[in-house]
Amino acid sequence: MVYISIDGLATIENWKKMMREEHNPWRSLMAVDNIKKIRDKYFVEGVPYSILVYPGGHKEIINVRHEEVEKLYKLLR
Repeated sequence: MVYISIDGLATIENWKKMMREEHNPWRSLMAVDNIKKIRDKYFVEGVPYSILVYPGGHKEIINVRHEEVEKLYKLLR
Protein backbone atom coordinates (compact mmCIF):
# COMPACT_ATOMS: atom_id res chain seq x y z
CA MET A 1 0.00 0.00 0.00
CA VAL A 2 1.21 3.52 -0.81
CA TYR A 3 0.09 6.79 0.74
CA ILE A 4 0.44 9.79 -1.59
CA SER A 5 0.27 13.26 -0.10
CA ILE A 6 -0.78 16.28 -2.12
CA ASP A 7 0.51 18.73 0.45
CA GLY A 8 1.87 21.87 -1.16
CA LEU A 9 5.28 23.43 -0.67
CA ALA A 10 4.01 25.54 2.23
CA THR A 11 3.18 22.45 4.31
CA ILE A 12 5.94 20.06 3.25
CA GLU A 13 7.84 20.43 6.53
CA ASN A 14 4.68 19.62 8.52
CA TRP A 15 4.20 16.50 6.39
CA LYS A 16 7.79 15.40 6.95
CA LYS A 17 7.41 15.89 10.70
CA MET A 18 4.19 13.86 10.72
CA MET A 19 5.89 11.03 8.81
CA ARG A 20 8.72 10.93 11.36
CA GLU A 21 6.36 10.95 14.35
CA GLU A 22 3.50 8.73 13.15
CA HIS A 23 5.55 5.76 11.87
CA ASN A 24 3.07 4.81 9.14
CA PRO A 25 3.38 1.11 8.25
CA TRP A 26 3.07 1.83 4.53
CA ARG A 27 5.14 3.69 1.96
CA SER A 28 4.47 7.44 1.96
CA LEU A 29 5.19 9.72 -0.98
CA MET A 30 4.68 13.39 -1.83
CA ALA A 31 3.23 14.53 -5.15
CA VAL A 32 4.37 18.15 -4.96
CA ASP A 33 5.08 18.29 -8.70
CA ASN A 34 1.84 16.52 -9.66
CA ILE A 35 -0.80 17.96 -7.33
CA LYS A 36 -3.08 19.24 -10.11
CA LYS A 37 -2.84 15.98 -12.04
CA ILE A 38 -3.80 13.93 -8.97
CA ARG A 39 -6.61 16.33 -7.96
CA ASP A 40 -8.07 16.13 -11.46
CA LYS A 41 -7.71 12.36 -11.87
CA TYR A 42 -9.29 11.50 -8.50
CA PHE A 43 -11.67 14.49 -8.19
CA VAL A 44 -10.05 15.77 -5.00
CA GLU A 45 -11.77 18.98 -3.89
CA GLY A 46 -10.24 19.42 -0.46
CA VAL A 47 -7.86 18.06 2.12
CA PRO A 48 -8.02 15.78 4.03
CA TYR A 49 -9.34 13.39 1.39
CA SER A 50 -8.63 9.69 1.23
CA ILE A 51 -9.37 7.38 -1.64
CA LEU A 52 -8.56 3.72 -1.85
CA VAL A 53 -7.55 2.62 -5.36
CA TYR A 54 -7.51 -1.12 -5.90
CA PRO A 55 -5.05 -2.79 -8.31
CA GLY A 56 -7.80 -3.23 -10.91
CA GLY A 57 -8.61 0.49 -10.83
CA HIS A 58 -11.78 0.36 -8.68
CA LYS A 59 -11.90 3.44 -6.40
CA GLU A 60 -13.54 3.96 -3.05
CA ILE A 61 -13.59 6.98 -0.75
CA ILE A 62 -12.40 5.95 2.71
CA ASN A 63 -11.99 7.88 5.95
CA VAL A 64 -8.66 6.65 7.31
CA ARG A 65 -8.68 9.18 10.13
CA HIS A 66 -11.49 7.33 11.88
CA GLU A 67 -12.92 3.84 12.10
CA GLU A 68 -12.25 2.85 8.49
CA VAL A 69 -8.50 2.54 9.09
CA GLU A 70 -9.29 -0.98 10.33
CA LYS A 71 -10.64 -1.77 6.86
CA LEU A 72 -7.18 -1.04 5.43
CA TYR A 73 -5.52 -3.39 7.88
CA LYS A 74 -8.01 -6.15 7.03
CA LEU A 75 -7.27 -5.72 3.32
CA LEU A 76 -3.57 -6.16 4.00
CA ARG A 77 -3.97 -9.43 5.85
